[in-house]
Amino acid sequence: RGPLGPAGKVDFLGEHPPLLLYGGRGDRTIPVGISRRTERRWKRGDGEVTRVVKDDVSHWLIRDQGWEDLADEVLAFAEAHAAR
Repeated sequence: RGPLGPAGKVDFLGEHPPLLLYGGRGDRTIPVGISRRTERRWKRGDGEVTRVVKDDVSHWLIRDQGWEDLADEVLAFAEAHAAR
């Protein structure tokens, strides 16, 4: 059991709902390169993938200055895809 075994396998090639990947260049926990690779993997499948990278954001993006803008962007993405 667990995410590292067969039960944790992810089908990147199948159909998936719209996916929003959000990160910052100041993130030392999950570097921008990881989100880029994640985006490429999901884009092989059948579904929309949107990746947003902010220059002035760290891993704690909901605590960074301007978090309200981030929240507005995430809400707009969710609302735009809710009716689909």
